[in-house]
Amino acid sequence: MSNDSPAAAEGEPVFAKPAAFELRMALLFSAQFAPNAIAVAYFPLWLKDLAFSPEQIAFVLAAPLFLRVPASALISAYADRARDRVPVLVAVAFGSAALSAGFFFSTGYGAVLALALLLALVWGPQTPLVDSLALSGVRRFGSNYNLMRGTGSVAFLSANVAGGYIVAAAGPQIVPALLAGGFAVFTVLALAAPRLGRPRKQAILPGQALGEASMLKDKGFVLFVVAGAVIMSSHAHFYTFGSIYWRSSASART
Repeated sequence: MSNDSPAAAEGEPVFAKPAAFELRMALLFSAQFAPNAIAVAYFPLWLKDLAFSPEQIAFVLAAPLFLRVPASALISAYADRARDRVPVLVAVAFGSAALSAGFFFSTGYGAVLALALLLALVWGPQTPLVDSLALSGVRRFGSNYNLMRGTGSVAFLSANVAGGYIVAAAGPQIVPALLAGGFAVFTVLALAAPRLGRPRKQAILPGQALGEASMLKDKGFVLFVVAGAVIMSSHAHFYTFGSIYWRSSASART
């Protein structure tokens, strides 16, 4: 790599660019986003098919979020301090595939809730880990983040549409198979993910956040975060019950 590379310009150690880096990352983003598309649109339908009440459906979908946030922070920080981030990514990908396969054998409310909570611990860190690899490529090799990440968005939309046809044909009981299959593909692509070693700057540990993250002392920034949280929370009812409502309406087949 020449001395005028992005890494050299920022004072980073110089690394050889892995073969087909952008393609491998685009495929990794795509495989990561596909199970998310299935879960957002069709996991509530599966819960409804199990005859769960609206309150039970809401709790199964909401409770794991309280674990995903701290799990993402802790596992991402650990990955940053490991020799390489890919083995951690492979571990959470495999854990997601194994736990989602458990939905084949668990149809009671307690068992489904327990699996959903455990799944949150390994599902949540996937996004920051994949993002971390992509952003390291941007800094070190000048890779195009928008192209890599945009491929994931296309995969999300494609999986959403394809999942609709599959669920319409096979019924909501197919949803666990779609989730487990999606995570299995993600695990395979995680095994082939570019290995870049440690990131230039490690993630802040939760215990360090208040002392080091000075942006949290900025009232304008905090207000921005709160506003973003309110906007995102407005999606909750739509994500949880939108598919259930549409399936019960006259437009269910359209």
